[in-house]
Amino acid sequence: MMAVHKMFPLTLLSLLVVVPACFEEEDDKVDSEGSEETGESGGESGDDSSGGGDDSSEPEPVEGTISGRVEVVLYTEGADGEREYISYADADALTDYDLSVFPFGKVFVAAYNTDAAGVKQFHGDATIDAPSIGGDDYSIDVRKKDGPGDVLVYAHVDWYQDRILGSWEPQEHYGDVVAITEGAEITSVDITILAPIPYSGGGSCDTVNVTGDVIITVSYAGGDVATFFQTTDGEGPYYASWTTVSADGGGASGEFSNTACAGLGEVKLRGAWDTNGNNIIDATDRWGGYISAPDTDGGALNVPAETIVYLWSFADTDGDGVLNEPGEPVAAGGGESSGRLPTGGSGASGISLSLNAPPSPSDTGAE
Repeated sequence: MMAVHKMFPLTLLSLLVVVPACFEEEDDKVDSEGSEETGESGGESGDDSSGGGDDSSEPEPVEGTISGRVEVVLYTEGADGEREYISYADADALTDYDLSVFPFGKVFVAAYNTDAAGVKQFHGDATIDAPSIGGDDYSIDVRKKDGPGDVLVYAHVDWYQDRILGSWEPQEHYGDVVAITEGAEITSVDITILAPIPYSGGGSCDTVNVTGDVIITVSYAGGDVATFFQTTDGEGPYYASWTTVSADGGGASGEFSNTACAGLGEVKLRGAWDTNGNNIIDATDRWGGYISAPDTDGGALNVPAETIVYLWSFADTDGDGVLNEPGEPVAAGGGESSGRLPTGGSGASGISLSLNAPPSPSDTGAE
């Protein structure tokens, strides 16, 4: 295998982190469902005004609890493309996974609304660390800083078991908004997540190794960092790895290394810091991206394959420090006199170069 090593700095900057902007597909879905969830506090302000109150006063935060049950249900697709529910016992014969136990990672549950700027505001969350086949209870302590109002509740399962909740992993919302008032105890907020049967796949490939530095520039109080690739449309993650960072001044830093199959094309290099300490990257964590210089977005990276290179070898036989002089040995790679060598999709290895010195004048009889 041919390994290409590239070095990139990856910085988690507080000014660049918009939670959870990296999962664009999820944001679109959630925002469209939660676009009217911030009107309550405006009504309170209006009431204060009509009663001679102070318009500048902030609404009083409210606290409550939301509880319910989350169950992950398997499905297959029939010949007509329609989803068909299937039990774990029946699905066990269709995969090499052991479906006598829950085959996926953690389940994350959160309550949020969307503010007037279209940014999701999270008011509480819970993590089911060891989900079970029959479903699991959860409870969220909700603190809504902007006063009473409605929230949405959703659940997200780590289908790939890479400890990162990706944009295409199964998730589902509760079917209605949930009203939060002071001391409210809302129960039976049950959510069913539909998930495809787990499968195994993969194989060998030519690899690219991307390494660099993770830098956290805000106050650090623990938590690992995941680095991974996404498409330019925000899908992913691909080829994730985890880095344990060390406190460094006011923040933290460490070195990361991600190995990926060559030929991904243009991708984004992203990082996420497990700020809430639940050992999974979720929508409430801090996110960052590759920078090529301070305050400079590094943009997309190109992970190449099917590359054309030119391979030559020279020998400085007279020791004067100048290569490719007349009469010195030279060899071309790739079986062509030009040295042209296609790497193909799987790289190139085992290439022999024969340095043949031209005949000396005495060998040819020349004076």
